Amino acid sequence: MEYPTLPPFNASKVLLPGDKLPPGLDPNATAIGSVFYDNAAAVSPFSYPISLGQDGKGWVSIEEVFVRLNTTYAPNGTFARLSNDSVPDQYGNATYIGYDAAVCVELFEPWVLEVYNSTTGAPVSMRLVEQGGVVQSRPPAPGVEEQLSGPPLSITDTNVIRQLDSSNLANVYITAHQNSVNQLTKDNGRDSYYVPCPTLLSFTSGRGSLGYTELSPSMFAESRGLSDGSNLLPYFAGTGQMLARRYNDRVLSNAYARPIYAALYLAFIMILGLVVGLFVPKLPLGVPHRDFNMYTWMAAFQAEELVGESIKLPGISRNMALDNIAEQVGGLKFRYVDPQTRSGY
Repeated sequence: MEYPTLPPFNASKVLLPGDKLPPGLDPNATAIGSVFYDNAAAVSPFSYPISLGQDGKGWVSIEEVFVRLNTTYAPNGTFARLSNDSVPDQYGNATYIGYDAAVCVELFEPWVLEVYNSTTGAPVSMRLVEQGGVVQSRPPAPGVEEQLSGPPLSITDTNVIRQLDSSNLANVYITAHQNSVNQLTKDNGRDSYYVPCPTLLSFTSGRGSLGYTELSPSMFAESRGLSDGSNLLPYFAGTGQMLARRYNDRVLSNAYARPIYAALYLAFIMILGLVVGLFVPKLPLGVPHRDFNMYTWMAAFQAEELVGESIKLPGISRNMALDNIAEQVGGLKFRYVDPQTRSGY
């Protein structure tokens, strides 16, 4: 895609009354300018479209972000410049507003994908095949013979689209793209002036509410792309039919259960469990039955069937039956004691 020529920079459209261009700034070497008001927003995105898809090959825009952050919330932050005026914080330390900006070029263009359509889930993208909005016809691989069932869809059904074309989607792109920009703006904090937000932190390598380090153009570009991928691209998922190629899976193996054998196996397991639970009075080595109830745990610890720190209860010994333990304990009540405060509940 060829990038179009940008119009000359007009400073009068971005300068407010009484403002002047910074010393040393050459308007002839400047491409784009924008006004950012004192609105307490830490993240101020700005987008400038330079191609609205008239050539049918996608869209191109210049994405900018202007960062303004109170240095109180960025103890390890690095900024391109700081405000001239400062305000003392609660400890009397001077705090400033740190300024920084980043610019990237965002390109939307069609690609042919390989997608696996599973019968047990949603389709999954496997790989990028090639750049372009048309599925090209190619000779089959050696040893593979393709067979066309019926006449081509492009002849029998005129509603089938053969290629992606952006030439008539400018209005859709503008609306969806502005929606994505608004999502970034809405993430700004509203409780105080120029405070960090999750979107701003995604532009840096830091973590946490005070983790702002330094604005990274590459991280801004990645975050901006992910935002548009979630907030913009879904609006281009239409309901029309498009020409594609389909290749069926080769079934190399399969597995299934024989109902009769499975039922016999489950019945055997159930009968074995009943025999063990009802007709075996003791475990090996003469050990009585044990369960997961309270009396089993009392036998394990109070009678030292398991080694552990315990408080002795009279009348409980090794290898006692659970019924005998329940009869010996009787109506004993338990309570929880906090080991820190020694208070019980």
